[in-house]
Amino acid sequence: MGTLTETIESRVVLGALGDVAGRRLLDVGCGDGTYAIALARQGARVVGADLSAEMVRSAHARAQSDCRSPVFVRANLDRLPFSDRSFDAVLAVTVLCFTTEFAKALREIHRVLAPGGRLVLGELHRWSLWALWRGIRGMLGSPIWRAAQFRSASQLRGALEAAGFVVESVRGAVYYPPWTPAARILWRADRHLAGLTTAGAAFLVLSACRPPSLPARGHD
Repeated sequence: MGTLTETIESRVVLGALGDVAGRRLLDVGCGDGTYAIALARQGARVVGADLSAEMVRSAHARAQSDCRSPVFVRANLDRLPFSDRSFDAVLAVTVLCFTTEFAKALREIHRVLAPGGRLVLGELHRWSLWALWRGIRGMLGSPIWRAAQFRSASQLRGALEAAGFVVESVRGAVYYPPWTPAARILWRADRHLAGLTTAGAAFLVLSACRPPSLPARGHD
């Protein structure tokens, strides 16, 4: 089920980014570099940033055999070590739900994104059986899920708009429950449901742009 879920999420995320060839792209919270490496192979000039030194080392190791390797750096999401307007696109997948400085992180992303650039945000949905399951695991002692903060589509939209973005689209993914037999039966409905509603989706993908007329936000 994990592989199936990752495949569905990746399809929606990469579809929201569109053609990345030749574009300067930042993957914040890049983890082990899965998205960064895939996007570099599509011709993007990718920088992957993660707070965890272990994840940065893992990403470097995974990318060593790739002729178009991304650059990986250790960085705090709420204080990115990049100049204003450095990137044409920013990707943030399941990272903002783990930061305590959510609004500040969005302002930082806005600052490093070039006018007219696109942010693709993939987040875990607040209203789903997956969120309920993860919340229970958090209450039972899982440090990862105890620290997570799930948000609804309207909350994410509002936060993006408050940070200066214009939201272009909101799509859902992973409509089946966290139960392998159900996933095997229901996963084919994902493409259809994604165009109809976010209700029940475990994963949300928001595409937003930084309007050309708005100044950068955050520190220099």
